[in-house]
Amino acid sequence: MTLSLSATWMAIALGLSLLGLGGHAHAQPAPRFKAVAFDYFVIFDANSIVPEVEMAFPGKSAEFTRIWRAKQFEYCYLRTITGRFADFSLVTEDALVYAAEAMHLELAADTRQRLLNAYLNLKRGPTQPTACASSGLPACASSRFPSSAAPCSAPMPSTQA
Repeated sequence: MTLSLSATWMAIALGLSLLGLGGHAHAQPAPRFKAVAFDYFVIFDANSIVPEVEMAFPGKSAEFTRIWRAKQFEYCYLRTITGRFADFSLVTEDALVYAAEAMHLELAADTRQRLLNAYLNLKRGPTQPTACASSGLPACASSRFPSSAAPCSAPMPSTQA
């Protein structure tokens, strides 16, 4: 009777392991990486916002965009080193407000929203298709960047330089 009971349990264990339910006998190795990070401006073309800026501030898009982008990096850096994290959309908005104030331009609410929305729909950068093609990462399939995916830090007043 014990031989038959032992054989039954072995058959059950073999069946479970073949179905992938047998515990750690055939467990997949842990993934080598838990996450892969990409620089936002390598995957996406930050200059794809320039036409929207040009519509908002004719003849001033190059300077405006330069100031806006510089403040994005500066605010992100400052917030990171001070531990006051905030998502990329907040950093982008603070930098946008700073750029408008620095250039003495009126930033109406609808213009502000249009320019911020431009960052949610950046075009893919020139290296993005080849870099992502072999990665198999689902994030590479979309050119839309979620606003909370890139933390930087807490809000800083736009008047700080």
